[in-house]
Amino acid sequence: MGKTNAADRKNAAIEKLRQQATVPQATSDGLSTSSAKGVAAPGPLGVPDLFGPYPNWAWSPLPEFTDAGAYITGTGIRKFVNQLPIPSTVTTDGLSKQLPIANPDTVTYPGSDYYEISLEEVAYKFHTDLPGNGTKVRGYRQTNQGTTGVTNTNFNYAGPIIVADKNRPVRVKFTNNLPVTANGGNLFIPTDTSMMGAGKGPNGTDSYPQNRGTLHLHGGMNPWISDGTPHQWVAPGAEPGPYTRGVSTRNVPDMPPPGGGVMTFYYTNQQSARLMFYHDHALGITRLNVYAGEAAGYLVRDDVEKSLASQGIIPPLAEDIPLVIQDRTFVDSAVAKPVYSVALLSGGTGYSTTTAPTVVIDPPTTPGGVQATATATVDSTTGAISALTLTAKGSGYTAPPTVTITDAPGGTGSGAGAYAFVNSILATDPTWDTNTWGKSSDLWLPHVYMPNQTGSALGLGANAMGRWDYAMWFWPPYTGLLNHGLMANPYYDTVNAPWEPAQMPSIPNPSATPEAFHDTPVVNGTAYPYLDVQPKAYRFRILNACNDRMLNLQLYKGDPNIPAVDNVNRTGTEVRMIPVPQGQSVYGKPSGIPDPTMRGPNMIQIGNEGGFLPEPVVLTNTPIGYETNPKNIVVGNVLEKNLFMGPAERADVIIDFSGMPAGTTVILYNDAPAPVPAFETRVDYYLNNPDQTGTGGAPTTLAGFGPNTRTIMQFRVGGGTPVPFNLANLQNAFKSTANTTGAFAASQHPVLVPQAAYSSAYNANFPTTNIVPIQANSLTFTPKGSAIPVTIYFKSKAIQELFEVNYGRLNATLGVELPFTNGQNQTTIPLGYAEPTPDHVTGAWTAAVPTPGDNTQIWKITHNGVDTHPVHFHLFDVQVLNRVGWDGAIRLPDANELGWKDTVRMNPLEDCIVALRPVVPRVPFGLPRSVRLIDPTQQQGVSISTIDPTTGNPTTVLNNPTDYGWEYVWHCHILSHEENDMMHAMTLTPTSSIWGQTELLLLNN
Repeated sequence: MGKTNAADRKNAAIEKLRQQATVPQATSDGLSTSSAKGVAAPGPLGVPDLFGPYPNWAWSPLPEFTDAGAYITGTGIRKFVNQLPIPSTVTTDGLSKQLPIANPDTVTYPGSDYYEISLEEVAYKFHTDLPGNGTKVRGYRQTNQGTTGVTNTNFNYAGPIIVADKNRPVRVKFTNNLPVTANGGNLFIPTDTSMMGAGKGPNGTDSYPQNRGTLHLHGGMNPWISDGTPHQWVAPGAEPGPYTRGVSTRNVPDMPPPGGGVMTFYYTNQQSARLMFYHDHALGITRLNVYAGEAAGYLVRDDVEKSLASQGIIPPLAEDIPLVIQDRTFVDSAVAKPVYSVALLSGGTGYSTTTAPTVVIDPPTTPGGVQATATATVDSTTGAISALTLTAKGSGYTAPPTVTITDAPGGTGSGAGAYAFVNSILATDPTWDTNTWGKSSDLWLPHVYMPNQTGSALGLGANAMGRWDYAMWFWPPYTGLLNHGLMANPYYDTVNAPWEPAQMPSIPNPSATPEAFHDTPVVNGTAYPYLDVQPKAYRFRILNACNDRMLNLQLYKGDPNIPAVDNVNRTGTEVRMIPVPQGQSVYGKPSGIPDPTMRGPNMIQIGNEGGFLPEPVVLTNTPIGYETNPKNIVVGNVLEKNLFMGPAERADVIIDFSGMPAGTTVILYNDAPAPVPAFETRVDYYLNNPDQTGTGGAPTTLAGFGPNTRTIMQFRVGGGTPVPFNLANLQNAFKSTANTTGAFAASQHPVLVPQAAYSSAYNANFPTTNIVPIQANSLTFTPKGSAIPVTIYFKSKAIQELFEVNYGRLNATLGVELPFTNGQNQTTIPLGYAEPTPDHVTGAWTAAVPTPGDNTQIWKITHNGVDTHPVHFHLFDVQVLNRVGWDGAIRLPDANELGWKDTVRMNPLEDCIVALRPVVPRVPFGLPRSVRLIDPTQQQGVSISTIDPTTGNPTTVLNNPTDYGWEYVWHCHILSHEENDMMHAMTLTPTSSIWGQTELLLLNN
C-alpha cells in the first residue's frame, strides 16, 4: 500500500474539517464533516470522489444494536458457529457441507486417473448469518463418475480435491460451463479493462470475454501445454467472437480433440508427496477469477509418506485435514441505514466543563428517516472533548452525515471534529453498482484507486482516505511520462469544497488496486469455522490461498472471560492480549500481543510446498516481530515469526491436542502485517481495534463477531482419552543413519548445494561455507557425493517497485540486475510480461546433483522495493541458499524454508539466492514449441519499447512470432501484483536428445 501512516491521515482529516468549517454554510464553532455543498454526490459507476467523506471501501456486515445497546439478532457475522467442511463428514450446522475428494475413472485411460471438471457459476453459502440464498461464486465440480465407490458431484467451494499417487498421471477434461456474455457471463466483481488481456483485443474492436477460464496446477511438474499459463484458456463453447481461446492453448495430443469451451490436461505427478492446488491463470483476470472461487486442492502421495502413516509416525489419513485459508469481504445491504458510530477526530480546546457542548448530526436525506443524535463529554482538566456518545442512531442514512459540534452558549471552545459512519455500501462505496456487481452477501472488491496525495489542495499534506501513492504527486513526479495524466475534478469548488484539488488522477473506475486485503477469513469455504477434535494429533495441510494477504499462524486458547456481545453465553471466541513487553521487537501494535500463558499446542511442521522438510520444525507460537535496529538496512522487515506464509505457500503441520483439557477452545490466530512489512492499520481487524472510520477504516471490532482477521478458526477439544504424539519417533524418522535413509533423503530430489542444515537428513557433515555474500557473482562448492568442485556463475534477476506509465498507479515488476554493477551505473532493469523475456533455463531428464556444465543455475534476485513478494516458479522447485542484505548481512533460510520450494518470499533491500535444476516431465507424447507474439493483445508487427537486459539501453522490438521453447512463467503470487505486470515468461529448452525424442513422438502422434 502507500507510505502514509495513521497519524498522517488523521492530521489530514482534521485539516480538512478545519477547511470545511470555513465554508459559508458552516455555523459551528467546531469542525464539521461533509461533502461539497451543491455538488452532486457520486453514484453507481460514476466518477468517485477521491477526497471527500467517502472511503470508497466496504466492510462485511457488522453487528447492529438498538439505541439501548441490545444486539439485533441476525446482524453481523458471528464467529465459530459453522463447522469446518472436511472430506470425511458432512457438517451438521444446517449448511450440510462436505469438502469433496474427486473420484478417479481408472479405466478410460489405462495407467492414468481421469477426471472431468466443470467450471460453473453458483450461489454458495459461506456463513449462516449472511442473508439470502448464497454468495455468487465461480468454482469447480467433478461431472464424471469414478470407477469405484460413490462420486460426489455436488459443488463445494475449494473442491473437488484431487488425490494422486506419485508417478501415476492424472488426466483432466476441463469444460468451461460459465454463462456466455450475453446471458450474464461477465464477472460479478469490478473488472479493470485497462489490465493487459482484460480489455480490447488486437483488432481494437472486440474485447476479451470475462468468462474465460483455465487450470494451472500450482506446484505441478507438467508439460508446458498443460501448465495453464496466462495465454492458455478457453471461453464457454457458445461464446461468440474472435477471442474464445488463448493463443497458447494446446490440448493433450493422445486425448480426443475436445471441441469448443474444453481443454485437456496431463499432470505427471513425477514428484514427492505434497500439497498443491489448481486455480485459474487467465490473462488479465487471474486475481478476479481466483477471488471469485476458482481454486481447489491437489494432493500427491508417495510410498515414504504412506509408510510413515502406517507406522503411526505421522497421523493417519482419517486425521489428515486440509485448511485452505482465504480472506473475503461480503457486501452489506445497499439500503439506507442508521448511523453506526461517531468517531472523534479532534477534541479541540477550551470547551465548557459546566454545560456540555451541542452535537448535531445532520438529518438523513431519505424521506421518513429519523435524525441521529449524540452527546459530548469534556475533559475537565484540558477543556477538550474526550468522547462522543451516540444516543440515537436514527435511520434513513445513505451518506456520511455532517457532525457539527458547538460549545455551550458563551463558551469559547473550538476545534473539535468528528466523523459519522454509516455501514451501507451506499455511504462507504457510492460508485459500487449492485446491478453490475455484487448485491447483499456477494463478494466485494476494491475498485477505486485512492491516492495518498492531494495534489493542488492546500494544507492537507495527505489524503485522509488515501491508500496508495500516485505517480504525478510523488517525488520525483512522472510529469509528461504518463499516457493518462490528470483530469478536471468534478467535485472541486473553491468556495464550498476548498479541500478538493482542482485536478484528479484520470484513473479508470473500476481500477485494479495494488493489493486487496479483506476483512473476513474463510477456511475451506466457511467464514470463521470451528472443528471438533479429540485430544490426539492431527495432520493439517495448510494453504495460504489469499489473493494478497500473508499469514503468521499461531495457536492460543480462547479466553473464557470475554463474552460475545450477542449476550448468548458465547465465550472462547477471542485471544487474550497483553501490552507489548518492553524491548520486544514489535512496534506499531496497539493491539498488544497474545498472552503467552494462553499458548496452545505447538505446531510441528514436517513439510512445505516442496514436500517433506529435512527435519521437523517445532513452531512455538511466536508473534510477529520486526527488525527495529535503525542501523540495519532492512529495518522494518519481519524478524520474528511462527508459521509465516505468503500467498500460495503451503505447510504440512501436525498439531497434538492431547495436552488440552476437554472443553478447551483453541484459536488459530494470525498477526501478519498487511502488506508485509509496512503494515496498513486499516486492514488489520482485531478485537477492540481503534475506530478508524474518519480516515477510511472500520469501526471497532466487537467480541464474538467480525470483521476480525486475527482469529481464523476455532478448534474445540473433546473429552476422549488423550493420546500423546511421539515427537522423538518423528524426528528419528527424518534422520538418516549409516543403516537407514530418512524421510527427506528417501523422498526428495537431492539438494543442489550441500549446506550444514541438511547434515542430519543425509547423515553427512556438510560445510557452513556454501552461502553467498553480497558481492559474489559465482559460487564454488562440492556437490553431495562428489569429489569434483563445481563453479556456477549467477543469473542476476531483480524486483523493482515504481509506477506503471499508463495511469500512474503503483506497481512492481521483475527484471534483471546488470552484472558487475557499481555505484556509477544503473543496476535494476525492469521488464514487463509483454516484452522479450530474459529468463531461460534448460531441462534435464533426471534429478541429480550438479556437474560441471550441466543445467544447474543460481539466481541472485535483488529486491529494490518496500514489499515482501512471494515469488512463484512454474514447473520446478528451487533451493533457497540464503538471503543477504545490501549491507552484507547474511540471513540463512528459515528452518521451514529448507528443502524445496516453489514459492519464495523476497524481502526489501535483500538479495535472495536460489538454486535450480529443472527436470523435464516425461510424457508419452511429443510436445510442440510455444510460438506466439510477444504481446498477443497487440497487433502483429507493432513496435514494443523495452530495455536491453545486457546493456540497460532503451530499444524497440517488433511484435512478431517468437519461439518460447517450452513456455512457463515465474511471477509474484500476490495476485494483484502478478496481474499488474509482475510476471515473466520463462523458456525451457530441453537438451538436444530430449528435443529429438519428443519431436519424434509428436510426428508419431
